Amino acid sequence: MISGYSNQFPNPAYQTPASQPVVAPATQAQATPAAQVSPETIKVANVLTSIWNGLVSAVKTLFSWLGHLFGGSSSNTTPTATSTSGLDAQQAAIAQQYQLLPTAANVQAFLTEVQSYQNNGALGPGSTNSTAISDLQKALARLGYNVPVTGQYDASTQQAVMQFKQANGLHQSYQAANGTYAVNEYADPQTLQLIMAKLQQQVTSLPGSTPTPAPSQPTPAPVSSPTPAPSQPTVNYDAIAKQYGLLDTQANVSAFVSEIQSYQADGTLGPGSTNTTAITDLQKALDKLGYNIPVTGQYDSATSQGVIAFKRANGIHQTYEATDGNWAVNEYAGAQTLNLIMQKLAAGAQPAANPTPAPTPAPSQPQSNYDAIAKQYNLLDTEANVNAFIAEIKGYQTGGALGPGSTQTAAIRDLQTALSRLGYGVSVSGQYDAATSQAVMAFKKANGLHQTYQAADGTYAVNEYADTQTLNLVMAKLQQQATSQPASAPVSAPVSAPVSAPYTPASVGQPQPAASGLTAQQAALAQQYQLYPTAANVQAFMAEVGKYASDGTLGPGSNQTSAIKDLQTVMSRWGYGVSVTGSYDQATANAVVAFKRANGIHQTYRASDGNWAVNEYADRSTLQLIMSKLQAGAKAS
Repeated sequence: MISGYSNQFPNPAYQTPASQPVVAPATQAQATPAAQVSPETIKVANVLTSIWNGLVSAVKTLFSWLGHLFGGSSSNTTPTATSTSGLDAQQAAIAQQYQLLPTAANVQAFLTEVQSYQNNGALGPGSTNSTAISDLQKALARLGYNVPVTGQYDASTQQAVMQFKQANGLHQSYQAANGTYAVNEYADPQTLQLIMAKLQQQVTSLPGSTPTPAPSQPTPAPVSSPTPAPSQPTVNYDAIAKQYGLLDTQANVSAFVSEIQSYQADGTLGPGSTNTTAITDLQKALDKLGYNIPVTGQYDSATSQGVIAFKRANGIHQTYEATDGNWAVNEYAGAQTLNLIMQKLAAGAQPAANPTPAPTPAPSQPQSNYDAIAKQYNLLDTEANVNAFIAEIKGYQTGGALGPGSTQTAAIRDLQTALSRLGYGVSVSGQYDAATSQAVMAFKKANGLHQTYQAADGTYAVNEYADTQTLNLVMAKLQQQATSQPASAPVSAPVSAPVSAPYTPASVGQPQPAASGLTAQQAALAQQYQLYPTAANVQAFMAEVGKYASDGTLGPGSNQTSAIKDLQTVMSRWGYGVSVTGSYDQATANAVVAFKRANGIHQTYRASDGNWAVNEYADRSTLQLIMSKLQAGAKAS
């Protein structure tokens, strides 16, 4: 147990990761058996809770204790040992226990991710939701992994989850001791969603590919909450509704699933059907009715369109509704449709007035030339994959992605500067040129990033666009690089652009476009606080400053007199020329800035000169480092 923290986990049914981090390339599907955790294993989530909730209190206690120590008072308190790598004792113990890269940022990423498992529906060792675990095991078995369905999150389930993650390029947000991204045995939401997507791809040929019919037994979605009654299969209604353009109610999705399932047993014809004779008869009948369908014996696009046109002309619709609330009309020729076609032929019906040779697809099935798109962009030629490609590319327009054709010169320069600092040899030109494209792809491949769609060879594609995920990871890598730089001697420096209080967006009018690509609000902030004028940088500034009011940060305007005195006492002892007043004055601000610069601490945003900003706030990372240095100094004395 880590000194100073309870070993009692708040949720006894949930355990911290039981295995050592497993790291492997996404193309390898080798799993490492999960190691067993002894009863004495550190309960990481409890440590995390204590760190977040008790940091300021702990700092104050330590400051007070050291104040007595400096003043000659004796104390029986024994400070916790610390490592020499810049981690505090707790972080060092966690890094050693779980074989993590020993940096404060990496250990924090580990703790944050593990804590999130309690709230985001992740499944793992110690989970008690046997129904959800059984669903997961069934899904993995259908995907070819050798997993018995036991309802227990056993070793075989852990191994299968790791194999699946490795095979599909999934990894954790933290790094193993060797510097590569870890892969653990927990099935988090990202893993569960990809398992569902793989299952949906797997059944695209039953009975056709448009729409993808459900399997004969609805595939339980591997989610842990909410859990339906045991007699009811778990169905991810939202995912199905979204994928097929359905009205998102449980009753409507159930009607869709029920109707699609019935197609396998009632003689319905549709994409993927192999009854050549029946398809030929249908095509001849539609052609006689004026729908201009070539007779090929294959249920092709022309046949699908002809069926949709016939159904619409004759008031036939499905039992489920599309997203717009209208009854859906799909391309399957069910018993009702086939019977009406026969009746029309027997009655000698006239050809349909103004037949539509290429009608608009049903609302639930937007028309796309999947084969042409797949061929043009070298994609795996399945409808689901092409749809994933289209959705991702469309998302680039609204998600702030950078890529060929982008006109955000400042943002491109930021990216090029960052890639250059990370060693990718990119010239800072402000143009998203071939060298930038290649560097982005190299960065993504080196860090296990890939797209949501697959290339023609079946592997996940890696393209040249710098999307939000890529940009965030580039920023994280720069921060890691900065923290590893050697600290210089303390220097007293004035604060160039003090932030006296968290900024309130309501104090500025409605955003207006600015010439630099910033909104008027962002441009005003950049000018006021001397920030590098990019939208991403101003947003980083807003996000960081917005946390100060709630996370125990000390700074101008703070009213935590006792904590400020403790901080001033320590800074004074270290030679920063600070008077102990209890007020966060300019001298205190200058001392904090000097300390941060001397120890390589900077903000998540940049100053107007393009360098990382260093402000006068004593935030969590600053207080943690002060604590670590105090512990190290006390131990040495």
